[in-house]
Amino acid sequence: MHRASASAVATSSSTLSTPSGATASVEGEVIAIHDRAGRLLLSFDAATGALELRAAEGDLVLRAPRGRVVVAGQVVELAAGAIEVRASRVLERVVDVYREIEGTLHTSAGVVRTLVRGSLDLFARDTRIVSEEDTAIDGKHVLLG
Repeated sequence: MHRASASAVATSSSTLSTPSGATASVEGEVIAIHDRAGRLLLSFDAATGALELRAAEGDLVLRAPRGRVVVAGQVVELAAGAIEVRASRVLERVVDVYREIEGTLHTSAGVVRTLVRGSLDLFARDTRIVSEEDTAIDGKHVLLG
């Protein structure tokens, strides 16, 4: 069976549509995909290289069952009402971390270990350490007051 290969160049605008009404269109340098209600789902601007992918309703799911999902960029920005991470392990390797939290930072863990090569500074208006059993302070000098 002979298959012909075809390439098409849209000089002005062209549109493809599915029987249910979803469309793919080319307008100048922009390729766009719309759902049957006309909502933009994907837009690629060949002139700038910008790609926008969105879910008009519901979830946007990226899956790689046998591989990795990689998000890379000069800056990666997340904006959401809530961010949930579910993983068996989280590994962060960074140079510096700065967090600004207006409310509460709460950690619930079986064990918390903090290893610091230099000084550990804690600043607060009030500080409480409560232990059900022993509290140990081990140092060459313990300075109070």
